[in-house]
Amino acid sequence: MKVLLITLWVLLFFILTNTKFVVCVGICRENEQRALEILKKEVDDPSDILSSWVVGKDCCQWEGIVCNNLTRHVIDLSISIDWFDSRYLRINNLEWLSSLSSLENLEMESVDLSKANEWLKV
Repeated sequence: MKVLLITLWVLLFFILTNTKFVVCVGICRENEQRALEILKKEVDDPSDILSSWVVGKDCCQWEGIVCNNLTRHVIDLSISIDWFDSRYLRINNLEWLSSLSSLENLEMESVDLSKANEWLKV
């Protein structure tokens, strides 16, 4: 009986540590929250794509952000613009990206990066 219980706990631990969850429990990591707030502040966003990114609100709740349920790290960042919209989101600086150390997926569709510098450094 003890062996079965231990086996179940080990299996549960393995499943939880190796699974991505869409909903984050707790709050976003402070340094990652700051990095995303910097991005929002510095970006030219004429279509107001990042309107759900409210400073002070947990970044795991922001549209386009997915956090790991256990670690609370940002693991997925997706920014996309409807291709019918002619007003592109413009990002001029990519330094914030280095603060998202657990990022597994970055999707920036129809985002103008033509003025972004220091690509290799980031």
